[in-house]
Amino acid sequence: MTENKKYCMGCMKEIDINATVCPHCYYGEETVQHYPCLPKGTLIADRYLAGRTVSMANDSITYIGMDEQTEEIVSIHEFYPVKIVERADNGCEVNVKLGYDDIFDGCVQSFISMWKAIGSVKGEISLPTVRNILDYNGTVYAICKYTDSITLKAYFEETKKALSWQKAQSAFRCIFSALEKLHCAGVIHGAISPSSIHVGSDGKLHITSFSIPECRSNNEYLATAPINGFSAPELYGEERVCETSSDIYSLMALIYYCVTGIVPPKATDRAVKDDMVIPSAIASSLPKKVIAAFIKGLAVSRENRVRSVTELSTYIYSGTSAAVSNKPGSSVTSKTNITENKAVNEKKQLSPKKNKKSGGASLAGLAIGTFAAVVVLCSVIFCILYTTVLYKNYDIPFLNDAFASFDFLPINKADDDIEAMLPVEDITTTALPENRYVTVPDFTAHTYDSIVANSTFSQNFKFDFTFEYNDKFAKNAIVSQNLTKGESVMAGSTVKLVVSRGAEQIELPEVIGLQFDDAKAELIEKGFKVKKVVLENNGTHNAGIVEMTDKVSGLEFDKGTEIILSVWGEHEEETTEKSSKKDKKNNKKDKKTTDNKNSD
Repeated sequence: MTENKKYCMGCMKEIDINATVCPHCYYGEETVQHYPCLPKGTLIADRYLAGRTVSMANDSITYIGMDEQTEEIVSIHEFYPVKIVERADNGCEVNVKLGYDDIFDGCVQSFISMWKAIGSVKGEISLPTVRNILDYNGTVYAICKYTDSITLKAYFEETKKALSWQKAQSAFRCIFSALEKLHCAGVIHGAISPSSIHVGSDGKLHITSFSIPECRSNNEYLATAPINGFSAPELYGEERVCETSSDIYSLMALIYYCVTGIVPPKATDRAVKDDMVIPSAIASSLPKKVIAAFIKGLAVSRENRVRSVTELSTYIYSGTSAAVSNKPGSSVTSKTNITENKAVNEKKQLSPKKNKKSGGASLAGLAIGTFAAVVVLCSVIFCILYTTVLYKNYDIPFLNDAFASFDFLPINKADDDIEAMLPVEDITTTALPENRYVTVPDFTAHTYDSIVANSTFSQNFKFDFTFEYNDKFAKNAIVSQNLTKGESVMAGSTVKLVVSRGAEQIELPEVIGLQFDDAKAELIEKGFKVKKVVLENNGTHNAGIVEMTDKVSGLEFDKGTEIILSVWGEHEEETTEKSSKKDKKNNKKDKKTTDNKNSD
């Protein structure tokens, strides 16, 4: 803790050194932090002070914290997969349970990759700002800028009022932007809901509760339960799949909840009988494109669902008009200018210029003006007819876009008889354009599993994987890529990726009972390193025989792993007896040498 300063473990604001209750958040100093959370006041890497627990998940624990170097309040995300690890006796170190080392190591790499990818997305206020990723206490930590916030669920419980479509559209714009960039970076959230989207003190929506991909799979140690009403159908059952369209389903389910105040039906129930409806009072006020967005985004079938946030945005935000600007340079005319123009016109009328051709010019001007007025009037009538009646039989795209922001027009309203959502099959998903260019991401920040599961990657690239043993990279980590990060290439280009198999695995042979030299030779030939530990022999064991190994034979270990062989030493009495015989022999030899010298 910073010298001569005391921070509240609840909000990390500075408090009086003698205070036991925080005057800012009323957090009590005696509040207990239960196992397996870090004790309050734990200092991580001699820099980050951990406070109260903010949240817990299957793969991590989040704390409020303080960066003692910068005195910035941070959030500390500790990788702690509760089913496969436990705390050491000191309450801080993380120990992996017996037999789970490989699972833990693989998940650590997923955790690091995820937070690196999140940190690579810049300029999005809705995403965490990653300050540091560090290895400490036998696990890894992601340090982020802290944002004071409450969940969207808590917000609605307090306000007890749904959002209008206009407010929801405005509020979720930053979420659309952030989610689109996350997907491009290879991160799929997989659990968007009223609990994972927060309302910050800055008035903006924030995405929280990130988990590694293993939590959205069938991994028996890390899998989390789907969120009824918000999780897509493919996140249920034995063959769980989590892809970009899964996030889209959850996002549209959340927007539905915000504008209707109704939790959507469970996705698996909809798969049996889909009776999900938009209440008519709300549906009648929504533009047709928004109705289409709900249909496409909440499709039970993945094949019929929107595949990208970019495409979904065209339904939610296309044609949205910008606010009128009152800044200098805008087209708004001031009252003063109008008055001056009127005075000038009156002056011109009082003092008309004399011209012989003025009569003819006036007639010509009158004719042109009349013609222009007729054209404008006809155009207005046609626009009125098109936006009220003709749009049902004709489709003029530029007029659709021109009038998209006028919600009161019939063209932008749902049909009068719309009570339930239209069949998804009535509106097909727009295909991605051909001959488009995409930016090459840093694939080395991902793993083989996360790349294969990422539908955005599969839409943009073809992959050629090569697998090789590599003791410098964890299993399934990407060692190298042939296309340069940040390069712009044609969609569908082939990316050649080298994937690490991890260190080569070798089965440990049974060497117990062998002579040490024989056991050592066999292990070294296999690719192991050997260390000898001598056991005290009471005379009941044969010296030099391997009694035990520190690893279990028959299991596979990384090539180069050190195997400790416990070997019986010489019996002490035997050693003494041998030494005595040796001494006698040496004495006889010395005596014989002396006698020979004397005879000479």
